[in-house]
Parts: sequence; structure tokens; C-alpha cells
Amino acid sequence: MKSFALLILITLIILINSKQFTYTTNKLWKDYVRPNWAGDVTIIYNNDNIISVEGVIIPVSTNDRPKSPSPYNDCGTGRNNITTGVDYQLDKGHIMALNNGGPDISLNIVPQKWDWQEYGEWRKLEIKINNITLNEYGWNSKNLPQIEELENYNPGDKVVSWKINIIYKDQCGMKPIECECQPIEYKGDVYTKDKHYHFEIVNDKDYTWNEITPEPSKKHINYLLIIIPCVIILIIVSLIFVYLYKIRNIQRMRFIELEENIGYDFA
Repeated sequence: MKSFALLILITLIILINSKQFTYTTNKLWKDYVRPNWAGDVTIIYNNDNIISVEGVIIPVSTNDRPKSPSPYNDCGTGRNNITTGVDYQLDKGHIMALNNGGPDISLNIVPQKWDWQEYGEWRKLEIKINNITLNEYGWNSKNLPQIEELENYNPGDKVVSWKINIIYKDQCGMKPIECECQPIEYKGDVYTKDKHYHFEIVNDKDYTWNEITPEPSKKHINYLLIIIPCVIILIIVSLIFVYLYKIRNIQRMRFIELEENIGYDFA
């Protein structure tokens, strides 16, 4: 009986910890907010970790950004009950970069290897997404709009959005701080007006980047199945019409010749 009750308790704990929540925000940092045309950033999370982050990319200058808050999944280990800093060679890594319009809140921050996220492959991925967005919006990286002016720089239907999923490992041979707090992999997609890109990046490794070619929709194929036979029938009918028209002209010419010959005979 006791073992059964323990099993129920463990099941309840697992269900509670795995329950997902949704948080949306238009915050950037300080009192700055995202422009209306960019909408909110949506974050899916549970009691332990951030699961996904998505929203419209906004290239912005971060010159006056304040000190960032602690990661949401702070494991409560290390000196002064923190998971980042010199002791662990970890930084506060924004999942959606601040200079890409990400919010400066704990729900957008995870521990990341300091060099990987400051100038390594993670940073290069952030810059790639930023450059694609600048190109789509037609903005100059050396003369970005001021945050207060962003509302006036609406790119219309050229908005670039993304969604990234964060993957963790529950059991591993790494140190607890490296296993439980750091994501081991990120998988995401970037969407422009005309293109779809998919990327994947493993913790402290290089990223992969691929353009996704959309498959023809079934609706498009169905339209072709209707249009092509109609075109063929139209061509056949046109050829028949031309043939009949020529036959009629030949018969008409022969009739005229016959009338002329008859006229000569009577003469």
C-alpha cells in the first residue's frame, strides 16, 4: 500500500513539473517596449526550464542595456546560490538576443559557455539572423532606428520571425551544473516573406543552417490537374475549328469554280 501511494506521489510530482505555461511580453529592457507591428514575444516554459521562444526579429542597438537578470533555470548551486560567473565559465545567455529584439527577462535567459555565446558559434548564429533581418527590412546596421522610433519603421509584409526550441538532458556524466542548467541543443526556424530556414546548434559546437524548399501544396496540384486538361481540350477544339474552316473555304472555292464553268457552257 505504501509503495502504491509513493508511486502516485511521484507521478503527481512529474505531472506538476512537466506542466507547460505560456508567457507573452512586449518588453525589451528598462521601459522600452516592442513596436506594435512586431507583436509580443511568446515563451513556453515549465517549472524547471524554458522550452521555446518565438517572435518577430527587431534589429536594435543595445548600448544602454542594463545588467541582465539571472537565468530562469537557476539551479541554486555554486557560490552565492548562482549558476553563472567566473567559477563556472558561464554567462547569462539570451535565447532571443537583445539586439534581435529579445526581452531582457529571466524567461529569456539560460546559462551558456561564456566564449561560445560572446564571440563563438552561438554569437555567429545571432549575427546571421540579424543580417538576414536587416536585409529584409532594408535597414542600415550602422544607422539603426532609435528604439523610440521603431514604430515608424514598419517593414510591412517583410517581417522576419523565428521560433527556437531548447533541449535539455536530464541524466549525463557531466557535472550537475553543466548537465541540469545548460541546454544541450537548440533547434529553430527563421521565416522571411519568401523563405524558410532551419538551424540546429549543439552546446559549445558549430551550428547548421539549411533553407527549406516548400513542397507544392495539394491544392496547387489539384488546380494543375484541372487546368492542364482544359488547355489540351482548348487546343484540340481550336485545331478542329481551323480544319473545318479550311475545308469550308475549299468547298466554297470549288462551288465558285463550278458556277463559272457552268456559265461558260451556256455561253
